[in-house]
Amino acid sequence: MIPLLNRTHYSVLRAFTKPTDLAKAAKQAGYTHCGICDFGSLSGSVEFVEECEKAGIIPVIGCDIDSTYYFARNLAGWKDLISLVSSHACNIP
Repeated sequence: MIPLLNRTHYSVLRAFTKPTDLAKAAKQAGYTHCGICDFGSLSGSVEFVEECEKAGIIPVIGCDIDSTYYFARNLAGWKDLISLVSSHACNIP
């Protein structure tokens, strides 16, 4: 089992967890992988990846857009996520 639907404080007004704390908690719980899936944002992704690498956790990056969860499997997926979030942000009234 891998915890994927974690929110960080980058999900403004919806979560308060810092990426550092999330990576440490995953390590303490014995997980080998951990994911984030913030609401309409990838802002915490770089910090989360760095903290996971320090803790020896494999990071999984995702994003929640309109209650649909998207996750990157590789670098191409990461680039697709960036495009998706950017295009979604441009369409918000």
